[in-house]
Amino acid sequence: MAYQPKATNELTYRDRDGQTQSAKIIADATQYDEANKYMTFIAGDQPFEEINNPKLHDGSSIVVVKESFGNAFTPFLVNNFEHVYVVDYRYYDGKLADLVREKHIQNVVFLNNISAASTDTLVGSLIDLLK
Repeated sequence: MAYQPKATNELTYRDRDGQTQSAKIIADATQYDEANKYMTFIAGDQPFEEINNPKLHDGSSIVVVKESFGNAFTPFLVNNFEHVYVVDYRYYDGKLADLVREKHIQNVVFLNNISAASTDTLVGSLIDLLK
């Protein structure tokens, strides 16, 4: 059982091949093996995801810059923002500043596990996103 937003359970994402897909914010994970249960949340680790709340029309927006640890947090934002964007900086090839300008994003949240700060590859990916 996982928290499912009241506003919507739908999202779109751009996969690693650049294809746009539809998915559930909270998916049924009963068929997933133990190691993949985290994919219950926001279709797992995708480069870019977008959630539009059909119950809000105030222009509010947020982007979550994350790795896997941000997946379970994101559903809690859906009822409070018209637009929720998610960037997995390990796979996203754009620049955060460009996305913020293009989508008129007002809020940015960085959500990572503690080991991300000590892993050269992850730190490098995050730096590339911010250049």
